[in-house]
Amino acid sequence: MKYRILILTLALAAATSLQGAPPKVPMDFSGTPGSSPVSVSFSDDVDFTITGSASTGDFILFTIENLFPSNDGQQHVITSFSSNLQYDINGGSLQNITGWCDDGYTSGNVTGDDGYFWVTLGQNLNPGDVVTLNAGTLTSFGNAPANFNLGTSGNYEMFIADASSEGNQGLDISSLGVTEPVPEPTTLALAGLGGLSLLLFRRRK
Repeated sequence: MKYRILILTLALAAATSLQGAPPKVPMDFSGTPGSSPVSVSFSDDVDFTITGSASTGDFILFTIENLFPSNDGQQHVITSFSSNLQYDINGGSLQNITGWCDDGYTSGNVTGDDGYFWVTLGQNLNPGDVVTLNAGTLTSFGNAPANFNLGTSGNYEMFIADASSEGNQGLDISSLGVTEPVPEPTTLALAGLGGLSLLLFRRRK
């Protein structure tokens, strides 16, 4: 009996630990800056819940935190690209990304270590709105800028920042981005172990 209770406790603790971790977004980068096209891919949709507001005509930044821990302090941009990486607001029509910046922007909650995609809004954003960055790939035309810093594939925290012309430069206006990928085998195993332990515990009781 004590062993079953111990197994149940460990399984529930592990599941709680996983749930308490900050959400991160998986993304893949490829290419060699300055010598070949570069690209970034998102395998899952990413949802952001708006907590602040941004006005029509302002820029918003889909910010990738700590993408460049050793940035060079320079801002390099890509505006010529092909892409099926788009976004929508509250499930509305898909809209295009405007550009991709590697680093160098430092204002508000955005630091020089961050990278981002920017868009020019065609409507207001209000608290409670859900902005979805849809799964897809953005690839530059021809060569990327010679100094463009390409990120390392991995999992990163993301948020939306307002870059309005009214002084709200770089302020965080959303929750962290959340994806809904297929559960990993480890997560499934923990869930199964917890459920089995609970069943055995109840049957014994």
